[in-house]
Amino acid sequence: MVQGTTPTHTFYLPFSADALKEVMVIYAQNNEEIFHKDTAECTIGENQISLKLTQEETFLFKPSVNVQIQIRVLKTDGEAYVSRIMHVSVAKCLNCEVMS
Repeated sequence: MVQGTTPTHTFYLPFSADALKEVMVIYAQNNEEIFHKDTAECTIGENQISLKLTQEETFLFKPSVNVQIQIRVLKTDGEAYVSRIMHVSVAKCLNCEVMS
């Protein structure tokens, strides 16, 4: 991932998204949460969760430090699941101005 970009992240579920009650996607660096996205900020597909980060959000990440991403879900039956932590590298943008 590169600072200042607007990447779309897609995560695949081992069950139907119809069973989802709540979703949280957490972004952290050095084991400290930078921000998270909740259900309203995600697009839920048949068995996937997608979301788009903003330029402002990707500028929050320090370059050359992996971003940790983890998904938490609560199903309608009350079962809660947490994914393994995924690691994504961050590349620097030479200009930290948000383009509009």
